[in-house]
Amino acid sequence: MYLSEMGQRGCDSQGCGYYGASRGSRKHVGVDLTASDNTSLPVGTNVQCGFSGEVVKVGLAYSQPEKQHLRYVAIKLEKYYVRVFYIEPKVSVGDIITADTVIGKSLCLGDFYKNITEHVHFEVYTLKDHSKGVHNRRNFQYTNPNVVLEILRNS
Repeated sequence: MYLSEMGQRGCDSQGCGYYGASRGSRKHVGVDLTASDNTSLPVGTNVQCGFSGEVVKVGLAYSQPEKQHLRYVAIKLEKYYVRVFYIEPKVSVGDIITADTVIGKSLCLGDFYKNITEHVHFEVYTLKDHSKGVHNRRNFQYTNPNVVLEILRNS
């Protein structure tokens, strides 16, 4: 399923999935994407980005040992970087992906977050300072990912 075909997670017992939603002392820097009808994304769903780029990182979403299977894929586009979280990666660093490439399969979050709507997390950012590298979150300037999703939906 393409990111642009997915719905957006509303609010559930674990919080809200929209860009800028409260996360305690911080803001949600991405959007949580669900099945197209805004229900839980079925675990094991093939995830396709809908754009071309280069995989620059496959990382851990969390440092806790019990959550280390929850991964993300970072992709460099022409102008932006994107990260897609809570997937089982099917790509590796250095891979050149196309719009149709399956980058991973969605994973189960319900084992860790009671009554959460199953989803993948999608974020878009640029680098504040290119000399500080692409893996330092303090160097990220986040952009509302709905802008990119809307472009994909209209292309």
